[in-house]
Amino acid sequence: MDWTLSDQQRSQLRTRFQETTDASECRRCEAVLMLDEGRCTVNQIAHHFGVSRQTLYNWRERVPANGEASLADQTRTGRPTVWTAKRVKELRKLLSETPRQHGFQARGSTVSLLLERLDQLLHWRVSEDCLRTQLHELDYVWKRYRYVLKPDPEREKKKDEFAGESSLCLEIRRFCSKTKQT
Repeated sequence: MDWTLSDQQRSQLRTRFQETTDASECRRCEAVLMLDEGRCTVNQIAHHFGVSRQTLYNWRERVPANGEASLADQTRTGRPTVWTAKRVKELRKLLSETPRQHGFQARGSTVSLLLERLDQLLHWRVSEDCLRTQLHELDYVWKRYRYVLKPDPEREKKKDEFAGESSLCLEIRRFCSKTKQT
């Protein structure tokens, strides 16, 4: 199939190729220009750019139909979120409650525990990443529990006994006091 660009299209495509800052668009422009020159086969060009032949044909057909700007990336909507307003409200409610209120033997929530609670109570199954992303969007911050030891009742005595002395002096005093006792 014989296919060539008009002089105006070729000129516009070369200008676009030189001025664009988008790597993907630059690639597409270069591929279409190479097809137009006819020095390489479609297979060679497809292999060079790491795309299928059909992709090259699609790029080639976009230029005459919509101009050189048609090789720019199109906006994509992506996959719709599973977090509807109702689900977000339920998640917030669940976060405000402790796991013990629902029969779990835990003091605080973890992602895995929250996933289990979502499945058992609301019959929702989402991935850990999905849940973490939603928690991040809700500005929810996980904090780890910190174990606090009981204070040492002898602390004040130990502190006052050697106050103001260097660590070397302390070690010498401690050593001497131990040897006197034995």
